[in-house]
Amino acid sequence: MNLHTDRAPLIGSKRLPKRDAELLESAARLIELVQPNPLLVSVRSGAKFSMPGMMDTVLNLGLNEETLGGLVALTGNERFGWDAYRRFVQMFGRIVLGVEGESFEEAIQAASRISPATMKSHR
Repeated sequence: MNLHTDRAPLIGSKRLPKRDAELLESAARLIELVQPNPLLVSVRSGAKFSMPGMMDTVLNLGLNEETLGGLVALTGNERFGWDAYRRFVQMFGRIVLGVEGESFEEAIQAASRISPATMKSHR
């Protein structure tokens, strides 16, 4: 399902075109159906004209502390689940919130000094 960003200001308003509203309603129903398996989506920025290297993507939108359990159960790999969650938090922070990437690296390094065993999955 693609919902273009030119429609984003219309979401939540009564002006949302019927087709787009139906797409969003279908997605919401799908999210309910797949529980406890998480429905993770990727969100990519776009431009009217292609600009190489300028398209940021946030992967695994929908991954949180509740859906993490579903991902771990689905894959059977707890380390993978936590690593995917860490990457999502970093991407969302950097791309959406504008948090400098170094801030995350500093936090990861500080955690590794406290518990080096937990950092094996980061490397």
